[in-house]
Amino acid sequence: MFDLLLLQLLARVWVKEIRQALDQVSICDGNDLQLYPGRSAIHRYKLSRPMQALVNAGLIQPGSTHLDYGCGYGDDVTRLQRMGIQSWGWDPYWFPHTPKHPSDVVTCLFVLNGILNREERIAVLQECWALTKRYLVISGRVPPVFGGQWIPYGDGYISPHRKVFHAIGNMKAFQWFVESTLQVETHVMLVKPITLIIPRDTNQLVLDLLALACRRHIAGLNARIQLSTSGTTDQPVALLQS
Repeated sequence: MFDLLLLQLLARVWVKEIRQALDQVSICDGNDLQLYPGRSAIHRYKLSRPMQALVNAGLIQPGSTHLDYGCGYGDDVTRLQRMGIQSWGWDPYWFPHTPKHPSDVVTCLFVLNGILNREERIAVLQECWALTKRYLVISGRVPPVFGGQWIPYGDGYISPHRKVFHAIGNMKAFQWFVESTLQVETHVMLVKPITLIIPRDTNQLVLDLLALACRRHIAGLNARIQLSTSGTTDQPVALLQS
């Protein structure tokens, strides 16, 4: 037992040291501007909003495969795996050796807006689409206010403290970039954060959402039936009709 606790403690120390080292990895844009893209990753203590929306819609569920492209620390992936979903994550800083398997659902959350080079953004988006079997989900984050110590750069800004890049834009601009790059139609899944879903087959998306609606309707009927049968025997019809 002592050996196990010691190993766990050492593992935590090593992980912390590795993360601190990676946090200091910087790139230079040629103008002596140091950036730290690895710092854009954040720890999550529950599923991200886009990932939770996918689970709620039944688009990610046990039996489906999922790749989180640019997964950061991999917290979403860990939670999905605990739910019995075959999920894996790749990240250039934190999980660079994970194979990028073609998957039913590919998510690229809060990644594109943090890439400094527009051509690289296009390449990442195209790679994600090539890995997608059924659905590609893209999210973008737009900081609420620019100005003050934010450093204007290219088509975005450099954050004053963490030294990471944020491309600016809104829903319309983000949607235009994705659609013009992939030559496909996108659908808005969430407004905050900006989240788009791109199906390989739009008809399949309609069928999946109809199936979700049917499951919820049946679950609601079952709940009402259980409620009616658990009460007095002279009121079940009224409860079912309410």
